[in-house]
Amino acid sequence: LAADAMEPLLLKMDSNDEQRRYRTAHALGRIGPAAFPELQQRLSDKSGNVREVAVRAMGWMDDDAAPATGDVIELLADDVDEVRICSIETLGRIGPAAVDPLTKALSHASSDVRIGAIQALALIGTRAAAATTELIALCHSDDVQVQSAAIQALSRVAPDDVEVIAPLIDAIQSKVPGIRHAALESLVLVRP
Repeated sequence: LAADAMEPLLLKMDSNDEQRRYRTAHALGRIGPAAFPELQQRLSDKSGNVREVAVRAMGWMDDDAAPATGDVIELLADDVDEVRICSIETLGRIGPAAVDPLTKALSHASSDVRIGAIQALALIGTRAAAATTELIALCHSDDVQVQSAAIQALSRVAPDDVEVIAPLIDAIQSKVPGIRHAALESLVLVRP
């Protein structure tokens, strides 16, 4: 039955209508593991619309999409904004199964991938506490956007860890207003 519904949905993936793409992704995601091979194959499609639908549909599968974590991480550097955003959300929904690959992605050459990995870890929240040490290290990054994202993520990933307080206090002294603001917001959220 799922296979019968899948074929017409796969044909709608390249639609220019945003709502149609969203509904198609939702339906494919709800089909679940039966749709996984087709969706994983389309993560590398030349069409940004198709990649968006595929990665968004995997987000509806939650941790059933875990085998595609590496492919989704690569989409954090996609040239289409919506694909990058959906990739972050999908990795967050995959949850703990994505923590190790996301932690490795924190040292990726692309700052887009590093930032996306940080944001996905923040979505996973305290279940991503294993990445705390790496996030603390990124609080001293030369890349202001990476630094800001890491500072913001710490309060979501390790709100009870006293080790996050020192880097946040250091960040308050930054000459970059955005860094100071991120540090203040995070300090308000940490509980120690």
